[in-house]
Amino acid sequence: MAAGPASFCCHMFWCEPNAASLSEAVQAACMLRYQKCLDARSQASTSCLPAPPAESVARRVGWTVRRGVQSLWGSLKPKRLGAHTP
Repeated sequence: MAAGPASFCCHMFWCEPNAASLSEAVQAACMLRYQKCLDARSQASTSCLPAPPAESVARRVGWTVRRGVQSLWGSLKPKRLGAHTP
C-alpha cells in the first residue's frame, strides 16, 4: 500500500493450511459495505441498479463472516502437542 510519495509498505501474513476462510471473511465484509452503500444511495434517490433482497444478503454475509471469524480464531489457537491419538 502507498505510504507516501515514492514510499510503499508491504504487509505479509501466513495462513495454514490456506487463506480461504480469511478470504471469505474479507469478501463478506466487502459485500456488507456494498449493501450499505446501496441502502444509502436508495434513501437519497432512486437507484438504477437492482439491489438483491436485503434479508438474503444480510443472512448470507452474516453466516460467511461468522464462519470466517470462527475459522480464523481456530487457526490462531496454539496447537496442542503430545495429544495421544488412538
